Amino acid sequence: MRRYRKQPTEALPENFFYYYVTDSETPDIIVLECGKEKCLPDKEVLSRCYNYYALHCVHSGKGYYTLRNRTYPVTAGQIFCFFPGEHIVYYPDKDDPWEYSWVNFIGVNAKTLVTRAQFSVSSPVYAYQSPEIHAAFSRMMTKHSSAERGLFSTAYTYEILACLIDERQKEKPVSIHGTAGYVTEALAYINQHLSDPELSLKTLASSLNISESYLSRLFKAEVGTAFVKYVQRARISKACYYLEHTDYLNKEIAFLVGFSDPLYFSSNFRRITGLSTYEYRQIHLSSEKK
Repeated sequence: MRRYRKQPTEALPENFFYYYVTDSETPDIIVLECGKEKCLPDKEVLSRCYNYYALHCVHSGKGYYTLRNRTYPVTAGQIFCFFPGEHIVYYPDKDDPWEYSWVNFIGVNAKTLVTRAQFSVSSPVYAYQSPEIHAAFSRMMTKHSSAERGLFSTAYTYEILACLIDERQKEKPVSIHGTAGYVTEALAYINQHLSDPELSLKTLASSLNISESYLSRLFKAEVGTAFVKYVQRARISKACYYLEHTDYLNKEIAFLVGFSDPLYFSSNFRRITGLSTYEYRQIHLSSEKK
């Protein structure tokens, strides 16, 4: 998918660098921009509410990050995360200002991946161990002039998230039994029955032999989003694939991804992606010609 964004026209200070990402190969993760900054001691305190996720990797120095009235000191070797709709405050230490790289992203599976990396509003900072995480942030910064920078930035964002998920899974393993086992089976069931319009929390709970209310709470706690929203986003993600790789009609795609009403499918597609199915397909076709 191609996203059109204006490139910065003003000269940037030497300590600050970033680039917009105008191409994204998948709706699962859409990278909006990434950059790097060596903050000056007198840098302003940033107090904002963003509409995307962001990971900031601190390379040196230190600073402070406030989320929900709790302030976290953040130093080199740590990552702090922004969450959509959450007001945050962050600023460098005056005596030892931080230098960091960042990546901003959205997407169908952004919340799920951030949750699997064990970031949350109650735990937004993590001291990572793997040098691959730092290396992936650094490599991302070198691709600003590449014609395929959208593909590179998406790949490196996946690498960063995969390294974080793998590392934190080893620190705090998820049991394949008990509640985690139910969720693993639930996700597999959803994937197998995504094209079935009758897929529901009731049928899923029945297949697992547990109550709907228990499954609903468990699914939200483990996956980070409600069952209905997860299924809708998964279906739209699958629809994006068909729009990109086939010439199927709108109603055919609707049925393939589990919508019995093509109009309801179209309204859901626009609500989640911000585009009509026609606009999405045309943008993808245009990107292929360039």
